[in-house]
Amino acid sequence: METVRLTLETRAQAHPAAVDLLARLIGVALGDEDGACRLSERLVDALPRARFLPEEDRTVFLGEVASGAEACAAVDMWAPLDQLVREWRHTAAVYADPHSLSLLTRHHSGEFGRAAPPDAE
Repeated sequence: METVRLTLETRAQAHPAAVDLLARLIGVALGDEDGACRLSERLVDALPRARFLPEEDRTVFLGEVASGAEACAAVDMWAPLDQLVREWRHTAAVYADPHSLSLLTRHHSGEFGRAAPPDAE
């Protein structure tokens, strides 16, 4: 059962507009090579786990967050942005663990057979 939350209409409308503005500002900064470099370098100050991402992936992350936030603000649906951030957090965790990174990036050969269907929930 979901929790019900009461809020003022003006507050509910301001949130998507603010996120949309921030997403557009990030997009503008990424459009300039110097801006993209500076933003990527400063990302680790705001999001320490970004230190584990390769430098070029930091810029990709910022671009995906900017375009994702802009799209989510347009439809006022935030789950896709939450999922995107969660996926990048897991990506950083893989880069932080040399064993996991090795398993996921090594060359695999041969046939592993048919995958089992996921368990029904």
